[in-house]
Amino acid sequence: MKVITKTEDNVVKIILPNSTAVTITEDEITFTDAYGENAYTDLNSTNTTLYENITVPSGKAIQQHTFDGTSWADNPNYTAPLE
Repeated sequence: MKVITKTEDNVVKIILPNSTAVTITEDEITFTDAYGENAYTDLNSTNTTLYENITVPSGKAIQQHTFDGTSWADNPNYTAPLE
């Protein structure tokens, strides 16, 4: 899998299959998946890190976890949405 994290705190922002082509520029991150074209203008080459060929353990999710290239952990700043 491809894992994209915020560089400052390692919070997982995007998890994608290895086969998904990702473009990271100074302005945005873009990719196309089953839902169509995606553009994240708040994420870019200056504030994210892309890891490739990562085995994502079961239950790991965006926002809820951090990844530093080696280790996964719970995000201590995560707040679950209200129901």
